[in-house]
Amino acid sequence: MKIDFKQKAIIAPFIDYLHDYYGPGGVFDMGATYRQLFDATVYYLQDNEHPFEGDSFDREHVRMILENRFGLSEYKAEKSA
Repeated sequence: MKIDFKQKAIIAPFIDYLHDYYGPGGVFDMGATYRQLFDATVYYLQDNEHPFEGDSFDREHVRMILENRFGLSEYKAEKSA
């Protein structure tokens, strides 16, 4: 799927949103790079049956792609006593 300038303008804020969640130091840190987030989003948009809203529904679907296609998972910090 080729992404044009208009589409990039729409998904760029979503990629930043994803990075805040799944990037290094994110809420659910998976260590995902911007490239992985972009590729997973493009894959999601190709295979998506629902309208893209850039919301938590879309975010969670991209998370599943990061897990299944990229083998990423959330880093779990060990709790100190």
